[in-house]
Amino acid sequence: MKKFLRRLFLLVLLLIGGGFLLATHQEYKLGNKDLTLSSSPSLGDLDQRETYVNLLQEEASQDPDAEKIYQQKEVLPDKLLKLAACEKEARPFVLGFLEDNPSLAKTSQDFSVDSPLPYYAQWDRRWGYHAFSRGIMATHGCGPSSIAMVLEGLGIQTDPDHVASYMIENGYLKDGYSSWEVFDGLARDYSLEVASIPVDQIQDQLNQGAYLVASLRRGNFTSTSHMVAIAGLDDQGRLIINDPNSVRNSKLHWQLPRIRSQIKNVWAIRK
Repeated sequence: MKKFLRRLFLLVLLLIGGGFLLATHQEYKLGNKDLTLSSSPSLGDLDQRETYVNLLQEEASQDPDAEKIYQQKEVLPDKLLKLAACEKEARPFVLGFLEDNPSLAKTSQDFSVDSPLPYYAQWDRRWGYHAFSRGIMATHGCGPSSIAMVLEGLGIQTDPDHVASYMIENGYLKDGYSSWEVFDGLARDYSLEVASIPVDQIQDQLNQGAYLVASLRRGNFTSTSHMVAIAGLDDQGRLIINDPNSVRNSKLHWQLPRIRSQIKNVWAIRK
């Protein structure tokens, strides 16, 4: 009887485990460029400093930049330590911060993100070290970086640094984050059509030629709050998202149902 119960228990565990693996496989198998299972964590997965340190330690033997950052981990603020742990492309920027040598960092064009919009990383050496909000652009500049990508796509010459200055001068910062009031300012000061839209209208607006900026909650892109530019749709109807804080996220294409619950608000912007 005991053997029978033990076997029954093991069978139930296998069935539960198999069902979980199948569900996980189906959830992530969304296309060649969509989210795939990976040992590399998303920025929304990590909250503890110890976790970042462990990730850097694991990669130190294979990545000289990770090794250098790991050796100097005690002097890094949490946000930069997290950035280095999650974004391999951002490690030269973090090294530039540690060594007071901005030339070590890269520019956005170095990352070859294929998108209908220009790609701007928050940690581009041209502005990443500049003060913004309660930190620097590299850690707090998702709003101005996302807006700059959309404005450039609409033919307005700018960059994240200029948009950050515009936001500071006009009081579009609130509690350390980009204030949503900035979108009213963009409509007025740049003569643009700007509208807050329901999530269900995202694909229609993109098909009609608008570019979008989305405010996100915790999920695949952030553990707190974040802004990204949505540049368009690919030939399978997936979202092309320019994430200023992640080259990896920007090179993936995203099914809207996968991230729907992470979208707090979204604005359609056009001339």
